[in-house]
Amino acid sequence: LRRTEEAEAILKKAVALDPARWQFESNLGGVYFQQGRLNEALEIFERLVRDHPDELTPVTDLATCYTRTGRSELAIPMLKEALERMPENIEAWNALGIAYSALQHHAEAEAAFRSGLKLAPTNFFLHDNLASVFKAANRYDEANMEAHVAISLPDYYGGRFLGPFQIFHNTCDYDGIRQLGD
Repeated sequence: LRRTEEAEAILKKAVALDPARWQFESNLGGVYFQQGRLNEALEIFERLVRDHPDELTPVTDLATCYTRTGRSELAIPMLKEALERMPENIEAWNALGIAYSALQHHAEAEAAFRSGLKLAPTNFFLHDNLASVFKAANRYDEANMEAHVAISLPDYYGGRFLGPFQIFHNTCDYDGIRQLGD
């Protein structure tokens, strides 16, 4: 609901009541991330990765935070290592693709998103991110086709229109823009 202040207060209480449940603190880090309080999120995720090395969620959270703060070169090796342990983790494949994409490593980003799509062929985010990689690599026909796939998926809704809209706009696909709805 984007009521992050309320979520923050509730999660702080949960952490205080049960500090052993690292998931509460991870969720608090996610709230900080959503609020743009990236240094506080980084602090939580770095501690969780250190304290819970066998858990993959803190790794993907930290890697995503590194990418958002312009440090994708730190995210990539941690995600690769995590995927060696859990190659079926879709979020890690997506985070790896995003990290490569941030560095303009289009081929590696495409490979990561395609690896995720082998596991989850109807995942909106993987298709949307793959379309963005194609657009960044000036592969507009492929970007357009991938954006059409993304908006045809069950988990697409109007709030996720931006990536497909940009691609449809760049490719003069006005029928695609109309398909996005109002």
